[in-house]
Amino acid sequence: MKKPEDENPLEELHDFAKELDAKEGSEEAFDSPYALLIEDLDREQDRERVYQVLSESGVELDLDSIKRQLHEGHVLVSHLNEAKAAILTDKLKDIEADIRFGLLDDLLHKGKTQSAQERPILTTAPSLPEAAIKRYLGIVSTEVSMSEALVLEEIDREVGEGRSPSEYDLLVSKVSAQLKIKAQSLNADAVIAISFDFKFLPEKKSFVIFATGTAVEI
Repeated sequence: MKKPEDENPLEELHDFAKELDAKEGSEEAFDSPYALLIEDLDREQDRERVYQVLSESGVELDLDSIKRQLHEGHVLVSHLNEAKAAILTDKLKDIEADIRFGLLDDLLHKGKTQSAQERPILTTAPSLPEAAIKRYLGIVSTEVSMSEALVLEEIDREVGEGRSPSEYDLLVSKVSAQLKIKAQSLNADAVIAISFDFKFLPEKKSFVIFATGTAVEI
């Protein structure tokens, strides 16, 4: 659902973000500095999917405002912590829309964050074909831990939607989403040489996965 050329949807989103800042305590804002911006929501099924995921997310949201934004083809969710941003992005990865996440100020003003569906590139290879590395930005690493019951619950949900991921696939998807967030905080174009360490902890009945890579500018 495209807006007329003379309108600026980010201006409206910026005003909405200011309203949120006025309502939220400053301490919470510092603890949850990430935001999720979804634009170009042209398909009704994608708007419905976004509303479903957000309404079930556990994040305190003005759902009436979310509905109004979705009707206009975009939505902004701010005051997210790193883990929640990764989870929401992962759940919305199959919709046809422009999904960006990062620091709220970057999303609305600087335009430095990139599409969550395209950048940063993640690869287990030590280099990128036909792309020269300009600068090494440092090691990025993260981990995800989930109980066995929750993993099986999410797999059942995925199967119901026509997919059949393994426990490993599910955890890799989640830890990769978090790795992207950390790489974006460094303005990285890619994370190379990624390694995963996947374990099941029988005494805790939980899965844990670690991911480590090198953030680079290309």
